[in-house]
Amino acid sequence: MQRPHQNLQLIEKNIMRTALDDNTDRFYEGYDAFQSGKSESTMPENLSEDGQRYWLAGFRKAAHIA
Repeated sequence: MQRPHQNLQLIEKNIMRTALDDNTDRFYEGYDAFQSGKSESTMPENLSEDGQRYWLAGFRKAAHIA
């Protein structure tokens, strides 16, 4: 049987993994936006602050490669 603090650690790990997956998705959305010929202003407005950073990073990475 797990102790309560171990359960909290597992929950925290799952939250961090989900956040990382979401941010990876935002990165590739930004990357794809540049590849599709869109501008930075097409970034969705409902993204979290982290989501915005990752979206812009993906967009700018695609621009740098192009």
